[in-house]
Amino acid sequence: MKKTYRCIFFLLTVLLLQTSFASHSTAQAPPEDVQRITVADLKARLDAGDDVVIIDVRIKGAYDNGHIQNAVSMPISDIATRHQELKNEPFVVFY
Repeated sequence: MKKTYRCIFFLLTVLLLQTSFASHSTAQAPPEDVQRITVADLKARLDAGDDVVIIDVRIKGAYDNGHIQNAVSMPISDIATRHQELKNEPFVVFY
């Protein structure tokens, strides 16, 4: 019985790794007008009181399990249909 569980675990692990590698290999670089910032830069902006909107692009369950304080949940699959909600925001950070 233990051998069966180990085999199933091994197969699931291999499938997970294949899926992970496949998603990374098809990932596109961000557009040139997208600025990348460090955590330290974000913290400095927040500490300075800058108007920053933080968007958590993970699925809702992951957001519910923990997120950056005041972050807004907008799963990456929803950005194409919800991006207009952010058009008047001066600085938006996606994570």
